[in-house]
Amino acid sequence: MIFKYFLSEILKGKSIGRALLFCELKNLFQKEKWLNNKYSVLEMGSESASHQRTFPKEWIIKKSNYVQIPDLYLDYIFSVEEKFSIPDKKFDGIVFFNLLYLVDNYMNCLSESLRISAKFILFNIPLISGVAKHPTDFNRFTEDRLISIFRELKKKRKILEFKIIKFGGSFSSAVNLIDCYLKFRIIKIPIYLIVLLLDKLDKLIKRDCPMQYLVLIKNYE
Repeated sequence: MIFKYFLSEILKGKSIGRALLFCELKNLFQKEKWLNNKYSVLEMGSESASHQRTFPKEWIIKKSNYVQIPDLYLDYIFSVEEKFSIPDKKFDGIVFFNLLYLVDNYMNCLSESLRISAKFILFNIPLISGVAKHPTDFNRFTEDRLISIFRELKKKRKILEFKIIKFGGSFSSAVNLIDCYLKFRIIKIPIYLIVLLLDKLDKLIKRDCPMQYLVLIKNYE
């Protein structure tokens, strides 16, 4: 079932990184059934993107960014580097994608997200990305660093649990960087299938080189 989504995204012209993120989100929503409830959700750093098609239909989604984006209605405009002008527990969930590594004051972004969410936070962190067109990223997050950050946050605000899902490998990461040069979708399919098989070598030799993290924080109730 998940493989079907992967092929579908590639045929839509998505990069291997986008396709894998789409599949991991689909898989997460299938496994974590409680996420499919009718929740009020704020998507921060919102703009039109393929991952939004994975969101449960039951979600009531509001959108925010720090600037007005042409042709996109935003419910909120604020900087994630500062205190959010939103009341405590305003939303059931907070989601943001391809955002945290661009934030200088990432602890503020996370702690404020915890403050205004009642149930969960969901976000990704691309470790290898062919999307960024200029070096605007402030931070690199290893798994150990994320765990350390979550422990620090738990001292200030209770977190029930957090889950880090790693996906992609050294081969898919390399191909993701040159995706812009792979113009023909029909060529991408055999290349990407071979790359996914080669990624399994990373696991066989126990080399941990993910392309992205998908992080789910279950907030206090």
